[in-house]
Amino acid sequence: MIKKIAIAIMAGVLMISFNKYNSLTNTTAKTIAMTTKSKYVEDIVYKFMPKDMELYSAIKSKRNNTIKYKDLDGDKEKEILFTFKSIKNDNVGGIIVLKEDGGEWKEILRDYGEGRLVYDIYYADINGDNKDELLIGSFIGYKEGNDLRIYKFNDDCKLQLIGEEGYHKILIKDMPNTQGRCDGRDEIALWQKANGDAYVVKVLRFNDGGLVEARDVYPYYFKKVVDYYKFNLKKDYNKNNALMWYYFIDAQLKANNPKEALNSIYEVKKLCPEGYGNMKKMFDRLEKQAIGSYN
Repeated sequence: MIKKIAIAIMAGVLMISFNKYNSLTNTTAKTIAMTTKSKYVEDIVYKFMPKDMELYSAIKSKRNNTIKYKDLDGDKEKEILFTFKSIKNDNVGGIIVLKEDGGEWKEILRDYGEGRLVYDIYYADINGDNKDELLIGSFIGYKEGNDLRIYKFNDDCKLQLIGEEGYHKILIKDMPNTQGRCDGRDEIALWQKANGDAYVVKVLRFNDGGLVEARDVYPYYFKKVVDYYKFNLKKDYNKNNALMWYYFIDAQLKANNPKEALNSIYEVKKLCPEGYGNMKKMFDRLEKQAIGSYN
């Protein structure tokens, strides 16, 4: 009996050891495969790397992710995107996109140079064809902000520039119109710093080959802009800033709140914040617009 128990225990130990060995073998095989693939991709990347450049992550990236994979044209084959910067000049960098064609990797986008250091990369379906366009934000400077370039595949299987805008902050999403419906196209909200806490805000949509103002989603998005200004106008130094009030009232009008806009204009007239005298004609135009909204 004791002998049978001993044999059973020995068999169990051998089975556990085998399972551990098998698990370790599978893990090792996967690690080797991933390492081999990574080395293969890096070899491809360095064939296209411009002289005196090194791999460098997008500034906003939370991970050290210099090489990305994304199917940009909907053919179920992923393209390779890699970001880099100069080893001699920290303000020089960019991005290159590669596509495999007949077993050979070809360059379909090369966007680099001074002021082209990649800040972030976005993917969005801005024309409603169920394929993501490539949006690249490049860092220009802390004061100047970023430059956004939007690329779409053309008939020659190359990424073509279809739009370019400046921004400090960005939001990309399919926004509801005045009827509460989304149209399957992602809108782009861009915040461009004017001065201090004041921003010029635009909401754009791709239409007829270019970017246009998406006025039908203004009531939805500019409510958020109004909230931003309400909060920041509580600060004394902003309360005495006519530019902050101007963009606040402009946002109220775009959010379809003319009554609140008129109340804010009357408040500005009482406060006479710094810069109001030089901007009086601009405020007068906002007042006329607010009054006209009632008619």
